[in-house]
Amino acid sequence: MNLNTHVLLPFLVFWPMIASIVSYLIGRRNKNMRDYFADAVTAVEFLVAVYMVTVVVGQGTQYFPILWFGHGEGLLFEMDAFRSVYAVITTLMWMCTTIFSKEYFAHYRNRNRYYLFMLMTEGATVAVFISGDVLTLFTFFEVMAFTSYVMVIHDEKPGAQRASETYTYLNVFGGLVTLMGIFILYNTIGTLRIDLIKDACAALPSKAPLYWAAGLMIVGFGGKSGMFPLHVWLPKAHPVAPAPASALLSGVLTKTGVYGIIIISAHMLFGDWVWGCILLGIAVITMFGGAFLALFSVDLKRTLACSSMSQIGFILTAVSMQCVLMANEDTQQYHFYAQQGAVLHMMNHSLIKLVLFMAAGVVYMNLHQLDLNEVRGFGYRKPLLKFIFGMGVLAIIGLPFWSGYVSKTLIHESIVERIWTYHDFEFAAHVFRWVESIFTLTGGLTTAYMTKIYICVFWEKNPYKQAKMDSTNKKYMNKASAITLTACSLILPVLGMTLYKTMIPISEYAAGFFYMTGHPHEVHFFEWACLKGAFASLSIGAILYILVVRGCLMKRDENGNKIYINAWPKFIDIEDYAYRPLMLKVLPFIGAFVTRTIGSVVEVIGKIGFNVFWKIRNWYMPRKPNAHEFIAKSKEWYPKHKVDGRANVAKVKAEYDASGIETWDKHEENRTITPMERIPLLDDWDDAMKARADKPSWIERLIAWVKNARNNAFHVPGIHRWFDRSVEEFGDAKERTGAVSLLRQTMSYGLLVFALALLVIVAYVIFAAL
Repeated sequence: MNLNTHVLLPFLVFWPMIASIVSYLIGRRNKNMRDYFADAVTAVEFLVAVYMVTVVVGQGTQYFPILWFGHGEGLLFEMDAFRSVYAVITTLMWMCTTIFSKEYFAHYRNRNRYYLFMLMTEGATVAVFISGDVLTLFTFFEVMAFTSYVMVIHDEKPGAQRASETYTYLNVFGGLVTLMGIFILYNTIGTLRIDLIKDACAALPSKAPLYWAAGLMIVGFGGKSGMFPLHVWLPKAHPVAPAPASALLSGVLTKTGVYGIIIISAHMLFGDWVWGCILLGIAVITMFGGAFLALFSVDLKRTLACSSMSQIGFILTAVSMQCVLMANEDTQQYHFYAQQGAVLHMMNHSLIKLVLFMAAGVVYMNLHQLDLNEVRGFGYRKPLLKFIFGMGVLAIIGLPFWSGYVSKTLIHESIVERIWTYHDFEFAAHVFRWVESIFTLTGGLTTAYMTKIYICVFWEKNPYKQAKMDSTNKKYMNKASAITLTACSLILPVLGMTLYKTMIPISEYAAGFFYMTGHPHEVHFFEWACLKGAFASLSIGAILYILVVRGCLMKRDENGNKIYINAWPKFIDIEDYAYRPLMLKVLPFIGAFVTRTIGSVVEVIGKIGFNVFWKIRNWYMPRKPNAHEFIAKSKEWYPKHKVDGRANVAKVKAEYDASGIETWDKHEENRTITPMERIPLLDDWDDAMKARADKPSWIERLIAWVKNARNNAFHVPGIHRWFDRSVEEFGDAKERTGAVSLLRQTMSYGLLVFALALLVIVAYVIFAAL
């Protein structure tokens, strides 16, 4: 296959990775120089990404193979229209957060370590988006998972350690399960090239193997994206991670998971009704569940994290609707709405969370608090910060003339078009009406919780600390941060007001990756048919804010002032009551049980083989008297000749030699006593002969080696001892903290999952053969 090559594709990947090491060395000598160097690195990365867009527009899709094996597999970078758009968004977000990081981390420790892993993560993330095959995608997906772990645990506080544990558990578990899905996919279609997957999958007579592969792959991609029920890391990691890291985790890293799900839905299972309906159900739960959690939160960054989960649900709804619409000939003309909504809402959410998390970072770096009752009134007299945060709020709630309105309207339109193709009495029509209702209600919840935090931080006065809040009015962020945040916030209304010149062309430009052709009737965004959906959500949000937030989620303290309360029941935590018991107790117990069962089976087989071997040997070969028989005979003979032992030395010597066990002369060479002294020491002879008889044979030594190999199989420091402890202390095992023990545990889980996944593959191969 002839490939166009463009050397700037690997540059986008490896330039920040190499620069991360250089920045670390610079930082050991000059902190300010390191900060400026990191700014320059991310700025160069952004400019190269923008240049690559012009190359793709002028010359088409660009490729660059690395370690190409000549059989269509290897590491391959590819940039088409959609990938170029997200490469620009990714590098833009990294550049902005890096500029903001200089001020944010001014009083932090471990800054050198942060910049090192932050730049490494940028290279890995860009590599995920420009991967030309699933193998390359998975490779850098795992690199990104481990380098971003350091960004989550940066503070090294108990909360950060616990959140990083959860983050790493899901990454390792999801990565290994995804790898099993990739194996099945390659075994089924014979290629991992993303641009060849669709045709190869469409040619299959049965989609059963694809469902297996997709079901396994979505575990890793869904976990990274924050999809229910693998969302537990999002509300835990964002509040404890530094604000620049939170912006990247929410705005970009979650989109790598969405990108993987798009490959499954738009390539592997393109236009599949079953997969579309399953994904739609998960998307609706994710969308509504995240907004519901955000409404109850009283932590500024946790609210934004739960909001990210909800917005990922909106994106997945668009991706699933693409499958649903393509599955029916009557609705194929409307699939373009779902594709446009998915692309634009991915882009919008990244830019919105960039603004919101950096603005939240300004609040935290001044107050070192995130509780709404503690940060209340901080932005009361800060018009610039109020404007910046307000732009993000108006965009995410979907107010007309802001970018969020455009993408949400397109997603809503894709649902409505699906409803109109059914008759009123059909069951499916009622199902999709429920989907539309939940979509609208979730928009109302988004309005309610964003109004809650905006009014709390920027419009209400703090009844106890307002003077302290106002003391920071003149200098709460430097000029570089102010310019960066303001520029990012202005992008949102500019895109919304120029949608026909910016957003719609971008969505059409990226359509090729989704295999979208044709175009339905044009959406008139500012006609009542579209506006009424947005106003319905805004009205529901206003009602929820007044009745639920002000009425139920606030109470008066002892001084009569209203404060925000966290009314969410503490016992409802899927991590504490499902995932942690599963990871820390159930899986270790199963792993220990399986390994010991296998070891016992090997031991029994060895013993059976040993017994069978010796029975066959004794049957075919003449048997010599063994040591035990000779000792017994000697003990019978010795009392009869006790009187004249000297006279019977020759007889003892002759019988000893005749036994065939060991010649008398050879035995005496190893002794320091004379032959005459040997007779009175017959008891010592007895012990020596027993030791001789108990010496293991080569069969016994082989069995011992097999046992030792079994006990040391998959040897990872601490894994065998960890399995032993899990069985002995099952039921009261204590949770471990710290990066080292966490890595050991997760590697142990990974090995167990790998073994179980191999069993699944073997079972699948046998089933397919039958």
